[in-house]
Amino acid sequence: MYSGRSGAKKTIGFFGDSFCAHPGRSNWLGKIAHHLDARIVHAGISGSSYWTTIMDYVDNFEDYRNLDYTIFCWTDPHRIYHPRGDITGAGSLSKNDTIHKSARMYFENLRSFRKEQMEFTAAAHWFDDRYLSRTAGRIIHLWSFGNPRKESWRDAELDDIEFLHAWKHGTEVRTPLYYISVRTDRWRQKFDGTLLNDIFHFTRNHMGPEGDEWVLSLLKDVIAQEKH
Repeated sequence: MYSGRSGAKKTIGFFGDSFCAHPGRSNWLGKIAHHLDARIVHAGISGSSYWTTIMDYVDNFEDYRNLDYTIFCWTDPHRIYHPRGDITGAGSLSKNDTIHKSARMYFENLRSFRKEQMEFTAAAHWFDDRYLSRTAGRIIHLWSFGNPRKESWRDAELDDIEFLHAWKHGTEVRTPLYYISVRTDRWRQKFDGTLLNDIFHFTRNHMGPEGDEWVLSLLKDVIAQEKH
C-alpha cells in the first residue's frame, strides 16, 4: 500500500470499500495525503460492507480515534458481512462454495431492501453517537453511493439522491463517488472491473484522472472551510 511521502508529520486513514482501497501517488487518496502532509495508515477493502468498516473501527478504536484525519467512504447497505470476506450480489455468483451458495439464496429469496436500509441507519446512528463523538481528529464522510430516485445513475442529479444518515460528527460530502465515476473518464471507465484494468490500471478506485481531481477538489474545499 502506498503510504504517502516519507517524513509526513500527520496521519490519515481511509475506511470503506473499493472507492478508497488503493492509495497511489497520483490518485485522490495519495494527493489529499500529500496536501495534508499526512502518512496513510489505513485503506478501504474492495467489496466490503459497511459492517466491516464499523467493526474494524470499533475493534481498533483506541488506535484510530487519534488519527489526524479520517475519511469514510460509506458503501451501499446491501452487502452481506462475513468475517472471511464480505459478499456483494454480483460477488455471490463468483464461487460455488457453501458460503457463496448461501449468499445467492439470501439475495434471491430473503433480502429486503427497506430492512437493509433501516439497519444501516440504525447502525450509523449508534456508531456516530457512541464512537465518532469521541474521535479526536477531523472526520470527513464521503458516500460511495446513495439512493437515487431515478433508475439510471447517469440521469440522476444530486437533488435526486437520498442518503440514509446525516452525520453529526464530522463533515459530510453529498456528492457520491459513484456519481463522479459515471461522469468522468468515459474511455477509461470501459475497462473498470476487467482483467486489462488489473494490468494497466486505466482506473483505480473506479476513478481516472478526471474523477480523482473532482474528489480532490471536494475534499480541499471541505478542509479549507473547516479552517475558517
